[in-house]
Amino acid sequence: MNFFDNIKFEILTAFSKIDVFGNTLEGYDYPNSNLGGNWESTNPKAEQEAMRDKNNKTNVLYKATCRHIRYIRDTYYSSAAIIYLESSLIVSFMML
Repeated sequence: MNFFDNIKFEILTAFSKIDVFGNTLEGYDYPNSNLGGNWESTNPKAEQEAMRDKNNKTNVLYKATCRHIRYIRDTYYSSAAIIYLESSLIVSFMML
């Protein structure tokens, strides 16, 4: 789904995680049709909290760096493989 300000959202079906007794767990399972298909798990609240904590620890440098990497990827690269390698190196460095 594209919006007028170039923000893009991918809408997909996700199911709340449950244990064998039917109790609801944190996170969601969603289908991934790549490479023959499988189920992936995500916990967006935990990911958002981890990003917020990392951003606070780096004086907001973390989010600014992520935005800059996305800008470079979207502006200069048709293949994102190189920029993902660079971004993983930067994130690993910032984890120190």
